[in-house]
Amino acid sequence: MSGKRITRIVLQQTPLQARLHPGSSKPSLCLACPLSCAPMIIDLNTGNTTSLKVSTLEVSDNGPAPGSRNRCTDGITSFSPTAACFSKHGNLVYVGNSKGEILVINHIDGGEVRAMVPIPGGSVVKNIVFSGNGQYLLTNSNDRIIRIYENLLPLKDEVRALDDLNESLNDQNGVEKLKAVGSKCLTLFREFQDSITKVHWKAPCFSGDDYTENWSAFAPDFKELEENEEYVEREDEFDLIPETEKVR
Repeated sequence: MSGKRITRIVLQQTPLQARLHPGSSKPSLCLACPLSCAPMIIDLNTGNTTSLKVSTLEVSDNGPAPGSRNRCTDGITSFSPTAACFSKHGNLVYVGNSKGEILVINHIDGGEVRAMVPIPGGSVVKNIVFSGNGQYLLTNSNDRIIRIYENLLPLKDEVRALDDLNESLNDQNGVEKLKAVGSKCLTLFREFQDSITKVHWKAPCFSGDDYTENWSAFAPDFKELEENEEYVEREDEFDLIPETEKVR
């Protein structure tokens, strides 16, 4: 690594976080989450941006609305800070919004919302991230609960599996269909609430040499005690002694 800058992209909003596409050794896509703007996919080669949907209200019964390209905000619509992350191989984007929903988005096909998983209580999602192996998704919400979801989609062919789920549920439309598909994509594995009281990963192990401390080496007048003794003050112990008398 040389530390040399590869590219530079200027956004209209302050980015809270940015993640590179994990699917290649030299990523050409970046997922950015601005402060008051919807998350966007940035093409590092061309500089073009594609805003992702952050709500199921942007999905109609007839299908998803077309994604907005090269546009961050219209100056009227205001977005709450939204968390997002790539899946393990970068084929899908998982967005946690301010309505307590996890949206599964196919960013390759125009940012289409393919599934939705509601969070219990509808609490705002502050952060969302996948585990290193892609099997678990962790969310941190405003209700101070950390939730871990198990990923039910195959890691390498997740887009095709998601398409098959949508085709099998053609009898449903809109949000209900997204919820039905979402229930087959993620399942709640565990919740952590309040403060952490115990962390146990493995048995602790301590090692080292045992050194005997010899305090008299630093203070010759210091006397080490083997047990408690009654202290008796000497008559001149705390008297001020001039430096000249000390030399004598």
